[in-house]
Amino acid sequence: MEIRSTNDEFVALAFSTESGDPLLSEWTERTFDLSDFRGLSIRIAFVEEDSLGFLNVYLDNVRILLGFPGEVTAEVYFTTNALPASADLLGVTTNMTWATPPLALATTYYWQIVTRRDAASTAGPVWQFTTRGVGPVDHFAWSPIAATQWVDAPFPATLAARDDLENTVTNFEGPVALTGTRLDRGEPVHVLSFAAFAEELDRRHALAAISANFTNYFETKPRLWIRSRCKLSCSAKMFSWSFRS
Repeated sequence: MEIRSTNDEFVALAFSTESGDPLLSEWTERTFDLSDFRGLSIRIAFVEEDSLGFLNVYLDNVRILLGFPGEVTAEVYFTTNALPASADLLGVTTNMTWATPPLALATTYYWQIVTRRDAASTAGPVWQFTTRGVGPVDHFAWSPIAATQWVDAPFPATLAARDDLENTVTNFEGPVALTGTRLDRGEPVHVLSFAAFAEELDRRHALAAISANFTNYFETKPRLWIRSRCKLSCSAKMFSWSFRS
């Protein structure tokens, strides 16, 4: 039995009788491992040479069995080099998809899948694609602006031209029309402050009443220590609040 290419060229010898073998014997099962030809198209030829007759060999139950010795895994190679190397291995997976890392603009990438099952491996072709460059202007974006600004005071800001993927369009030149609204100047800020000696419960009641009528306020708690003329030291707290509506 010979293994041949699709052009009928000899590739390997799977089995052959030898001189001196009995001319007729009991049925004997023969096997041959075809794993070396994985991914190839081959022919299996039964060749017989006999000067006594046209066919002097008996064949029966010829079959090919596909074995599954282990799980198939895929090695994913991804690089900007035309020939992926071992250093370009992203990882190994059993899935049918793989999320790429962030890609650069206008860059050609190459990728390859190598499938493995135990010691056997099959390398797929090297594929490639090229990412797009910066697109046309889609919108404009402000640079971060501090939350606190003063009325009638200028502040620095940058307006950048962006494409649909938020890439900066660096070659944009042209006028940009800006519009804005200005809120009416607010009423004068009223500041209310007072200081008092109070027990904790009274302080809480006062603070609750204040918070119900003022949107912005803060509380300070300076301490004032008073020494009386008596032999024992006495202390009192002074509380002050400042309120801004």
